[in-house]
Amino acid sequence: MAPVQIGSDGQLVPIGGPTSVTQPPPPGPPATQGVRLSLLIEFLLQRTYHEITLLGELLPRKTDMERKIEIVQFSSRTRQLFVRLLALVKWASNAGKVEKCAMISSFLDQQAFLFVDTADRLASLARDALVHARLPSFAIPFAIDVLTTGSYPRLPTCIRDKIIPPDPITKVEKQTTLNQLNQILRHRLVTTDLPPQLANLTVANGRVKFRVEGEFEATLTVMGTIHASGSPSGALRAPSPFGPTPSPSSLGIAMGPTSFASPHGALDPSSPYAMVSPSQRGQWPGSPQVSGPSPGARIHGMSPGNPSLHSPIPDASHSPRTGSSDSMPPPRKLPQRSWAASIPTILTHNALHVLLLPSPTPCLVPGLAGSYLCSPLERFLGSPGVIMFKTEVLKCRVALNPKTYQTLQLKVTPENAGPWSQEELQVLEKFFETRVAGPPFKYNTLNAFTKLLGAPTNILRDCVRIMKLELFPDQATQLKWNVQFCLTIPPSAPPIAPPGTIAVVLKSKMLFFLQLTQRLPVPQEPVNIIVPIVYDMATGLTQQADIPRQHSSSGAAALMVSNILKRFNELHPARQGECTIFASVHELMVNLNLPPGGRQ
Repeated sequence: MAPVQIGSDGQLVPIGGPTSVTQPPPPGPPATQGVRLSLLIEFLLQRTYHEITLLGELLPRKTDMERKIEIVQFSSRTRQLFVRLLALVKWASNAGKVEKCAMISSFLDQQAFLFVDTADRLASLARDALVHARLPSFAIPFAIDVLTTGSYPRLPTCIRDKIIPPDPITKVEKQTTLNQLNQILRHRLVTTDLPPQLANLTVANGRVKFRVEGEFEATLTVMGTIHASGSPSGALRAPSPFGPTPSPSSLGIAMGPTSFASPHGALDPSSPYAMVSPSQRGQWPGSPQVSGPSPGARIHGMSPGNPSLHSPIPDASHSPRTGSSDSMPPPRKLPQRSWAASIPTILTHNALHVLLLPSPTPCLVPGLAGSYLCSPLERFLGSPGVIMFKTEVLKCRVALNPKTYQTLQLKVTPENAGPWSQEELQVLEKFFETRVAGPPFKYNTLNAFTKLLGAPTNILRDCVRIMKLELFPDQATQLKWNVQFCLTIPPSAPPIAPPGTIAVVLKSKMLFFLQLTQRLPVPQEPVNIIVPIVYDMATGLTQQADIPRQHSSSGAAALMVSNILKRFNELHPARQGECTIFASVHELMVNLNLPPGGRQ
């Protein structure tokens, strides 16, 4: 039995035992030291025995009435004492539970006090300290930088300057030089015969990248030493577009502010070349009336016989290479072109810069005049930004829309007469412009459309007919559903691949996705279902792809779609060479009826 003690208020409380845990001291004076229950029982027994002994000695001396009164008083007093002892013994057996309840009650009282005190302190803080408090402005510019660019460019530049050494030239000078290198590379490319296998090229950052699919990828540049006069020491030097790239001293080029003769005889102080005007010395070299030396006698790289300019090979008597060292490469035979024998025109640096400088493309809409930049030379040589490719039966041309210069448009021409109608080709072009190339641009959408163009003719024509239903839904009033051809997997599709993945797969079977939207007579929330379709090219069967569904989604719509397609395949077996994609989808859009709330 747990030991107890007598408190200051005269009550018995247990001490020690399993309920003695570390708790905050309860309010009130501290408890005094108690006695054990066994000692208390022994004390009561000794007291009762002592009183009986005294009563036995004193009663014989008293009268009968007095003896009776003393015995009754002793019995009553002793009975009350032992009743109290019995209550104490019974209470001590449950003292642990009582102690726990007392501690819990004390803890709850303390928590209530803390809650009230916290509310009082918060109210005081709001009335006194927070009256003049202000929330700092949100770092909106910093958040925009991080979310849009993925970096934070607003750090103090002193941090970068102490870690990263400064560039030898400024960023503006570097970008200007790289732009000039790009112009020079484009000039070299349009004046050089390239194999057709190297038609896939990209010019950027002063380099040209040639890529031959399945073979190699090479990045090239030119290593010239011409730079504008007055440029800072250590600046990047733009390569020369005029043939080989020897050093300036070997070319006889003065690297200071010398003059260059213009075609009209005037000196151009912006050019580093020093030569007389052709008008002051008669005819050009190579003609019977040559009366003066060839310009190549002073500038070998600028000779009309230089192979890099595709100029005609001059006579040996006027060739600047006559008697020269063998280090210069021999001239090459020029192709038979109408301009191959024409007399070259020497351009000044300013004229070449203007010729290669990108400028706004003329546009009927003034607000869109600067939407596409193109150099005059590129504009003269051909339409910029045109991509032409060919599939099995179609020739495709992708270019900027000449009306806006902001969107792409597709022009499709059949390779032969074939089964294609003009309406089908127009649907394919409109679908590309509105569903594929429209903003926001998505690479997987364009990739899926190109895969679709490579499908066999009968499959592609059925897909075009589905696209027509999507573009012109009002022309098919008997249908119960609107259709959308999904080029990428939508978020609500069955979990076959991550959303945004290419949704067109062409192998021995074709997999694609359609989104059907129920036509409702009254305005309410439309019902949309995603239908994965598999077309077997060998058997000609069109059926729903067997993709596991999530447990939380209803399979009623999927089951009804599968049953309709199976019944259609049974009633209309595929014939040899016939594609059943459009017919199956049309049957589905006519006969699919979902119960209320039935949705994938």
